[in-house]
Amino acid sequence: MKIGIVILNYNDYERTIECANHIIHYSSIAYIVIVDNGSSNQSFKQISDFSNLIKSPKLKIIKSDVNGGYASGNNIGINYLLNNTDSDIIGIVNPDIFFENILGEQIKEQFRNHPDFAILTGMQTDKHGNVSKRAFWRELTVPQFIISMSPTASKLQNLLFGDYVIKKIKNSNGEIVDVPTVEGCLFFIRASVFRKTGGFDEGTFLFMEEDILASKIRNLGGKIGVIKDVRFIHDHSATIGKFISYLNRVKIMNKSKRYYFCKYLFEGKALGTVLFSGIEAVSWLEQIFIMVPYVFIKSRFMKNN
Repeated sequence: MKIGIVILNYNDYERTIECANHIIHYSSIAYIVIVDNGSSNQSFKQISDFSNLIKSPKLKIIKSDVNGGYASGNNIGINYLLNNTDSDIIGIVNPDIFFENILGEQIKEQFRNHPDFAILTGMQTDKHGNVSKRAFWRELTVPQFIISMSPTASKLQNLLFGDYVIKKIKNSNGEIVDVPTVEGCLFFIRASVFRKTGGFDEGTFLFMEEDILASKIRNLGGKIGVIKDVRFIHDHSATIGKFISYLNRVKIMNKSKRYYFCKYLFEGKALGTVLFSGIEAVSWLEQIFIMVPYVFIKSRFMKNN
């Protein structure tokens, strides 16, 4: 089995080049496509210079003149792999990710051993080795979606019912943890399955892509899993955090959540739009009167210490 990966870059060529420079030497990776997603700086030139310097047949650089977001940019790279290579497995890799060659080898082995899994990834940690609380999460049913829209309800759920990720890992038997959804910073999907899904839904610019793809996978009867014995490091939101302020990030996320809620949970029915508008109004009140002061106080405290 051959793995082709996509690295999506937006104004972050240093991390993108660093990420690609590690992966290019891995025997487990057959192809690498870097998509420059309409960067406004010198990213495309810098990445092209890197490509010209190393002259690897594994590496392909593609420039998108427009930043269409996560789904659109990754689709460009994935479609190149599907149409121009013999990749059996497609990997999505954020620039702020670091993983070892063994992860790629394990991905191929576990896909061979477990044909029922459509998506696999490793165990996500921070740079200190702590397992990420956002490595995977619950399926967004309507009740769970409403909880996810509320910062206070989400925190209360975690407080009352414990850490979902750690609990799921501990209660799982075997090599793979069967999960509803994995974070899109690094995962691998069978090329044949990705074709059947029709690709990432480009109705979102950023956020919710994982939930939409997971919904499509479940509809196809596929499973999503985390291999417990291999890890990767995610410097979480290092790239996003550079360019998106807190409230603007919430605004973009809510727009994507509206799209998911109305299209995938209510299948385009008018009731979905009405319900979401009410949920969003409450969510914004929480953000303005609870979360913004919390973020401000927290940042001041960290600055003083």
